[in-house]
Amino acid sequence: MALVLRRLWRPLLLLGWALLGGVLAPWAQAEAGLAELVAQLKQGQVVDSELSLKEVQSADGLFLLGWLYQQGSYGVKPDLQRGRALLQQAAEKGQFDAMHYCWQDCLDLTPEVLEQLRLGVESNHVQALYLQSQLADVMAVDVVTAERSLSADQLLLEAARQGHRDAIGKLYVDHFLGWARQKRTQAEAVAKLQRCVAEGVVVCYYLLGRLYERHNDHQRALFYYLLLQQVDPELFRGYIDAAHIAKLLAHLPQPSLALLQSRVASYLAQQPSSGNPQIDRFKRCGIDYPCIRRLARTDASCLLPYFETSYLHGLRDSAGYRACQASVAVP
Repeated sequence: MALVLRRLWRPLLLLGWALLGGVLAPWAQAEAGLAELVAQLKQGQVVDSELSLKEVQSADGLFLLGWLYQQGSYGVKPDLQRGRALLQQAAEKGQFDAMHYCWQDCLDLTPEVLEQLRLGVESNHVQALYLQSQLADVMAVDVVTAERSLSADQLLLEAARQGHRDAIGKLYVDHFLGWARQKRTQAEAVAKLQRCVAEGVVVCYYLLGRLYERHNDHQRALFYYLLLQQVDPELFRGYIDAAHIAKLLAHLPQPSLALLQSRVASYLAQQPSSGNPQIDRFKRCGIDYPCIRRLARTDASCLLPYFETSYLHGLRDSAGYRACQASVAVP
């Protein structure tokens, strides 16, 4: 399994981004309302969101507007109820990224959503495969399509083969835990996990941190937890809390945190490209740790990864994105 993941991860992910660039970019041109909304976002202010709402009918435009209303960014006043309704509409029109964004928090699994998921699996859409694998796992049922019956594990494996980051992460964790049950040295485990992070699998930062913590190397454990905190704040919060960090810090000399933050910045700036934009986006900061923290804390409000690879490609280099960053209050 590890060999398969190593061989498939990067070429499939790069192919996926290439296809996204070729298939999704024309959407902004195909719908005048969405193109106008994108232009307003790049300038920094959505001056007439109501007009955009009337014109935008595509699943992608509904997703973008729903996210804006939920976040209250770019001049849009927050309206959680409207945002949820728009995200639901996008999902029911087959916007699988909207489903993923809203999966556990605001998505109603209506017959329309379930039908779109089924159609997505039949067309081998990577995001649909992953989401359907999660649903099939919870419901403990196989998914029956026109051609075959697929278990949750088969759906997850197919999503991983197509380069889905979350699917690869789930498979790698299961594989690593099984591998580690054998008698392995610390050096063997570190080498295996280092290969994993080099391929852009974010959860392996957490696994490395846990490994070093288990061996009482608090400084290295904290370093990898800090990396995870920047690259995937949501995943970080799912595994680690402030008390955990404070406990590790208590084992270190006073100046060590600043030194570790500097090492995090150097690591993110100097690592070869992983092919995962969630990690590679930090290269624009160089070794400026405050820039990295600002990027990590504001992206949830200013630019989701889904948008960066589709109809908002290039927004990160716009005046609008920089203005949004400046407007987001961060501790």
